[in-house]
Amino acid sequence: MDKLLLQYAEKFEDNFPIFFVNHLGEAEIKELIKKAIEDNKPYEVEYKEKVDY
Repeated sequence: MDKLLLQYAEKFEDNFPIFFVNHLGEAEIKELIKKAIEDNKPYEVEYKEKVDY
């Protein structure tokens, strides 16, 4: 996982937003990181619910 996170950070000059996917398993997170790197697109957080404050 650390190697993938480092590759992501080097490629996109930003850290992977792990906080937003920490509810997923490690294998799923790795796949998201790999897909972002392969597609040459940083991962975009998908918001599913609207939160009113």
